[in-house]
Amino acid sequence: MEGVFRLQKDFDARHGWDWSVPMRDSERTEKLKYGVIALAGEVGELANELKKALREAEASGRPIQKETYARLGEEVTDVFIYVVKLAMLLGIDLKRAHADKVKRNEERFRKFEKGK
Repeated sequence: MEGVFRLQKDFDARHGWDWSVPMRDSERTEKLKYGVIALAGEVGELANELKKALREAEASGRPIQKETYARLGEEVTDVFIYVVKLAMLLGIDLKRAHADKVKRNEERFRKFEKGK
């Protein structure tokens, strides 16, 4: 994940969008609001691409096309970028946070495992 953060940070710094630098609380809050709204917009674009793909597949009787999966992948990547930016802004180590969350979910959903 460190490489992903570095790549995003370098890109953002070149464009004047570095969210990882120290900042006042009010500036951080503004970036947080923008980031969450942008993330929601990207999730909406992903949902819209899927909606169109499903509608086309249903109307044509054909499965979702390879090109559509590529467009969905682009939208997932846009979502990921804003997740990375928000993690940098909030000082979250995504690799560690993900591992911790999976562990908590293992405990939480253990009762749903097959054979238990």
